[in-house]
Amino acid sequence: MPWPPPAPLVLLHGWCGTPEIWRPVVEEIGPGVELIVPQLSHDGSLPELPERCILVGHSMGATLARRLLRHKPSSIAGAALIDGHLPKFKPDPARRASFLQGFRDDYAAAARAYIDTLVGPGTPGSIKASMLEWPAEAGVRALESLNDADVCAWMGTAEDAVGAPVWALWASPSPMARVGEEHEQWMRMWCERLRYEVWEGESHFLHLEHPRRFVEALRGWIEMSGL
Repeated sequence: MPWPPPAPLVLLHGWCGTPEIWRPVVEEIGPGVELIVPQLSHDGSLPELPERCILVGHSMGATLARRLLRHKPSSIAGAALIDGHLPKFKPDPARRASFLQGFRDDYAAAARAYIDTLVGPGTPGSIKASMLEWPAEAGVRALESLNDADVCAWMGTAEDAVGAPVWALWASPSPMARVGEEHEQWMRMWCERLRYEVWEGESHFLHLEHPRRFVEALRGWIEMSGL
């Protein structure tokens, strides 16, 4: 297998995450692989990328990866999108306002309740604890950044399609999308070189609960894609 990969892996964490949250995956990847694991700002701004890289984004990090594919395609050899927030449509202001109000009224309670919908029996308790350490201001600001129309996964034009290889890995049931045949067909409308994979019975943090399985699948996708 082509390991180490031909370009650095850029690991993009999700909402209220840190580079540390990737530790199980980083340890499984092992030495000899160039990794870039940035602390992302909680305002939706795009991070700097090397001249060429492979993106690995989870949740809101997958949202960011999709936006990077749109705005910096020449820098991206391929992208793995893990149970990502990849909405079909531009955000609806009224629905977003209702969702955000709960976080503004009582952030601690809303954050705990929301994270409970994401974790599963096998999710390390440290993940929820570390996410809850983020201050309310940062957590709300990150959620507000999803109001930007740019979070829409596909604008419906050929110009907005993704030419790079994409691995879309989903939990099932997923809190992010109704995964399955119809969803896969929609993704293939804008991903020319798509690998669509569903892990049944896993949680939103499937890559952290099963890091060895995840890294083996990541390596397999890199080989299959010819990266």
